[in-house]
Amino acid sequence: MFKHMAFVVVIAVSAASIPELIEKYGQSQNGSLSASPESPGRSKESLPKAAHLQIQRETPASYVTGERLTHIQMDNSGHFTADFRMNGKLVRGVIDTGATFVAMNISTAQKIGIRPTLNDFRYQVSTANGVARAARMTISRMEIGAIEVSGVDVFVMEDRALSDTLIGMSFMSKLDAYGVDGRTLVLKK
Repeated sequence: MFKHMAFVVVIAVSAASIPELIEKYGQSQNGSLSASPESPGRSKESLPKAAHLQIQRETPASYVTGERLTHIQMDNSGHFTADFRMNGKLVRGVIDTGATFVAMNISTAQKIGIRPTLNDFRYQVSTANGVARAARMTISRMEIGAIEVSGVDVFVMEDRALSDTLIGMSFMSKLDAYGVDGRTLVLKK
């Protein structure tokens, strides 16, 4: 029994001397203990002290994960207009929360790789220019700033029916949140 007790005392004394060993021998650049009190090219005084090492270990790292924000400034006409990447191609779009879908003309759709056929134009939609035929398609990936969403429904219309690309609720509803702060629209994913 005394053998076991003596062994525990030796371990306790050894563990208590570890901070002194760290202070005496310092650390190498990769954080492991140095084998000699002085490394080539460094004086003993430049080695970190154990107290400094303890402070570094107690300082918690802070991370922001999972939240992505994008800010869009209001333009002179009072709209929120921004550059989006749709299927990897740059497209200028106007945020329109009154629109059910993202809406674009055929020329823009073809630019991003969407090519509706005549049979796809089976929907009638009301626009500021009147009633138009539309094809319901899907954008594989849409990005703005740090935000990326996939599988966004889009209505494609004839060029004469729509000149701008409208970013409607088929995109906006895939966000975690959005809101206006002064003259800035904040999107969160």
